[in-house]
Amino acid sequence: MGEFEVHRVRFFGLVPAGVRCLACHPRGARLALARTDGTVEVYNFAANYFQEKVIPGHEERSVESLCWAAGERLFGAGLGGDITEFDLSRLSAARGTDGGGGPIWSMAANGSGEQLAIGCEDGSVKIFQVVPGGIQFERNLDRRKGRVLCLSWHPSDSPRFPTQRRLVSCARKARLLLFQFSQHLELWRLGSTEETGKDGEVLPLCRMPEHLVQLKSKGPEHIYCSCVSPCGTWLGYSTASRFHLYRVRCDGDGVSLRKVPKVPKLLPPAYQLQFSADSDSLFVASARGSVHVLQLLEPGGCKLLHTLRPPSGFPSPALQPLLFMDLLDENCLVVVERPIMDFKTQLPMPVQQKKFGT
Repeated sequence: MGEFEVHRVRFFGLVPAGVRCLACHPRGARLALARTDGTVEVYNFAANYFQEKVIPGHEERSVESLCWAAGERLFGAGLGGDITEFDLSRLSAARGTDGGGGPIWSMAANGSGEQLAIGCEDGSVKIFQVVPGGIQFERNLDRRKGRVLCLSWHPSDSPRFPTQRRLVSCARKARLLLFQFSQHLELWRLGSTEETGKDGEVLPLCRMPEHLVQLKSKGPEHIYCSCVSPCGTWLGYSTASRFHLYRVRCDGDGVSLRKVPKVPKLLPPAYQLQFSADSDSLFVASARGSVHVLQLLEPGGCKLLHTLRPPSGFPSPALQPLLFMDLLDENCLVVVERPIMDFKTQLPMPVQQKKFGT
């Protein structure tokens, strides 16, 4: 009997780490992706989508955004606050530069690939120039309120970034919080403490936060905006096609929601919702640039009182949605219709250098 060679083979189910971000080369020939474990991979479309390069990563070094710049140079940025250029020849992180704004959530290169814009945790947008051997800080843009999750460049090479949406609403009098997710809302009651302490101390709770109710949006549409009234008895939200209003009733430890019938037919979607301080009115900012004022009625109804329309002569309202709305006091409604940079770009350069606000 002859000799036999035995080869032992063991199979295992490879589960790759999730993909956190993608960046397609401007000429469309290569795709870079970053995984949740920090690994960066490059795929070559011209070679039948071949995995061309793998740069090992680390779970503690997250990559939230990737972009190609200056031809074949690949940059990444993450929650560590650094902008990293990857060496595609040595398959390693070549050099890093501190972004100067805390964790970096977004990054994009302009059309020529000569500039990088990053969106930071502190609300700042910073511009860097791509130079041989690295990048060089160029300037800051006006700081926003809240982290900048995404941004892009206009074809004219001016960066654009969205006004941050308010995803949490507070009913101060009722000590309730409303959390907005893509397709549902969650209403929570705040915890409380009977202890006192100094600034910076963490006090023990005598009552834990309580999840009261979850409200799911009907259909596949995402929720655009939501709000809960200061007294905690009204709740509203809008999708791309419909506006919904509910009456909230708290009976002991239980909570019930009742949909308000016959809500005035408003032109959707609503971009902002704001209740008055006395919870008697609801302001609805529409996509057409108008603000609808609704009167809230007992025991659970509403009617349209008035519509505030944009002044005549403004650009097409459909292209100028209301970006922010809040009450300065009981008699003053503050509405931001257009980003301040839109105004600046229409002014002569000497005037643009001056500080001003709206």
